[in-house]
Amino acid sequence: MIDAPPPVEHPDPLASPRLLRRFPNLREAMDPGIMRERLQAGLFDSGGAVVEACERPRAELSGPSCALQYPLHLGAPGGTPRTPLALATMFTSRAAAAEWESAVLCPLAERMRGPAPSGRLTGVIDDLCLAVSVFPVSGALPSLVRAFDAAHMGAVLRAVVPDATILGIELVVFRRTRGCVLRYRLRSESHAVVYGKVGYSATAAVAVSAALKELAARKPADAHDPIRFPRVIGHVPELVLTLVDEMPGTRAALDAEAQVTMLVDAAARVAARVHASRVAAGDPRTAADEIQRACASVELVRPYAPKLAEWLTHWTDSLRAAAASTRPESVVLSHGDLTPSQLLFDGDGVTVLDFDKMCRAEPALDLGRFVAYLGFHLAKRSHGGADVFAERFVERYRAAGGPAVHAQRVALYEVATLVRMAARSWLQLKPERLRFVSEVLAARNGASHP
Repeated sequence: MIDAPPPVEHPDPLASPRLLRRFPNLREAMDPGIMRERLQAGLFDSGGAVVEACERPRAELSGPSCALQYPLHLGAPGGTPRTPLALATMFTSRAAAAEWESAVLCPLAERMRGPAPSGRLTGVIDDLCLAVSVFPVSGALPSLVRAFDAAHMGAVLRAVVPDATILGIELVVFRRTRGCVLRYRLRSESHAVVYGKVGYSATAAVAVSAALKELAARKPADAHDPIRFPRVIGHVPELVLTLVDEMPGTRAALDAEAQVTMLVDAAARVAARVHASRVAAGDPRTAADEIQRACASVELVRPYAPKLAEWLTHWTDSLRAAAASTRPESVVLSHGDLTPSQLLFDGDGVTVLDFDKMCRAEPALDLGRFVAYLGFHLAKRSHGGADVFAERFVERYRAAGGPAVHAQRVALYEVATLVRMAARSWLQLKPERLRFVSEVLAARNGASHP
């Protein structure tokens, strides 16, 4: 049993006096209307482009700075409208922002070929202590400049797709904390699209690639196998880039019970297939590791929201007690990040994405993580029945041949995931997400699933 602490109020991070003392201009930086004007003046006036709209930024607090991403909509005289991504880092002083721009961003911008198409590539918004740049100029991922350069990537891609000609490069997702995914559109007999994952260890990618080949080769006796795994087609260590084949399918909508049932049943089959494969790959991950990760995220919140941190610490204390009172299970090959968004559906086939966190762990790690994210997504949609779907998931997993798993261990990993989600939601300045995650956590008093 994992006992819940008493409920506590979770205020909007932007209402935190402690946070605003550290970053007094954060409210302005989070205001799309203000930032449309500031980014226009700081980056685009010189090129004649007009920032017609700025969306609410994606944010991430991290130690002495706050990273922000601003999706923009540009209009240009006589040109095609564009939707670039402006990247910004907020510091606690103007000097630190200026130093970041001159020492980190400007050298990267100089590697870009040709003039900036719509204005400056880097800048500083002094009074907000912001160093800003236009994607792909990123201090967090320096190799993006080359990975997004069609002239440079032409030769790189032809090494793995010999007849490839690049037709275009698109940003798919720029993650807050780690990595970026690009889409390369090609003219080729064999590949219309190749995906590039930037910022993931090439050494780990090689090991993951080998494990995925072995996993795909170990098909069940039934010739009809609706589960597909990613196919890695190349690695470029100097760019910290992994190239992956395009995979078919779309994500489940989760707006109707039939969609949730389809997702739950498919995830159970996927988890059972991976766990029962006997493929030996990945680094070990233990319950202690997951609890420590949750604790580390809580400590990042503590300076700004001590009441929330104390509430989450009650959970982590309960997790330690639960871990000590239950026996760990035998480790198996595990996905490491099995969530609803990792599955794509195409007819009766299901594709499993993103094995970057492949590891050796208890089966309960994947099961608990999936249940945590499923509960969050259902709460966000005001969809009841999370416990019923969690029970169905574990039952279908067992029926599909998954190794034995104990309810208490699944609950342990579920709650560890939810605690970290709650802390990360606060650090990402997302009060609504924090509210939904906290509701799911609070419902886990005495958590266990059959």
